[in-house]
Amino acid sequence: MDSGIKNIVVVSIWDGEAAFKKLINDLQRNIELEVQYSYIILHPNQKKKEALPQLKNAFFVSKHDFSIFGKLKNEKVRQILNLSHGVLIAAIEKENKLLFKLLKLSKLTSIGMEQEELPNFDLSFRKSQLKDGKLFKEINNYLTKIQL
Repeated sequence: MDSGIKNIVVVSIWDGEAAFKKLINDLQRNIELEVQYSYIILHPNQKKKEALPQLKNAFFVSKHDFSIFGKLKNEKVRQILNLSHGVLIAAIEKENKLLFKLLKLSKLTSIGMEQEELPNFDLSFRKSQLKDGKLFKEINNYLTKIQL
């Protein structure tokens, strides 16, 4: 089924390579669309960013990637946030200031969990969680049933 979506951008917090691989596995196991995936990984420490692994279609972002006026300095991430025919999935369960900044700059339809401490997304899922890919299953059910 062609949903019209060609790009899925996943925003997550860096919690180690094993956790990132599990996230990718959960995502690809539960979302049935044929799309291009990109990953924006939020990392708290700019100085340690150079020691992080090089991962395909994954871009690390820290507070140092933003100017004093909130402009994103990372050109590749800026391009990803302006893709057409795509969605941004916030694979984050807790408040994160960098997520708020990215959502403000993004032209993508945002999808995430409905929680008090998280921002308001264009599409939110109540009582959802990342565990066992539940959020991704709910997103897949929604995206495969509608033309976004």
